[in-house]
Amino acid sequence: MKRILIIDDDKNLCKILSKLLEREGYTTESVYSGNKALEILFKKHYDFMIVDYILPDISGMDILQWIVKHKPTVGRIMISAYGNDIIKSNVLRQNTLFFDKPFNNQLLVNTVKVYMTHIN
Repeated sequence: MKRILIIDDDKNLCKILSKLLEREGYTTESVYSGNKALEILFKKHYDFMIVDYILPDISGMDILQWIVKHKPTVGRIMISAYGNDIIKSNVLRQNTLFFDKPFNNQLLVNTVKVYMTHIN
């Protein structure tokens, strides 16, 4: 079963995304801080990651850059209510999709599904 890590300090959003993605047959895990995300990423494999740009401890961009360097095959979407052109450009340069908050939940789920159908 394909695994998705959701990294956002908004616990309600994590619950909503988890429920939607689990209905599609994915296993999800949510963490609410960047440091916890890095800790778990060292130990476990994920096929996809959804990460918020602003976290309470370290930047979502720091997590994204770590993933790109150490686990480049992990699919990824960055989400943020504070995305500007510079942030979006930096995210896209990391070969990562960007969704502005609030976003259409079903569009995000469909985007994940498209990615997941193209990996083994």
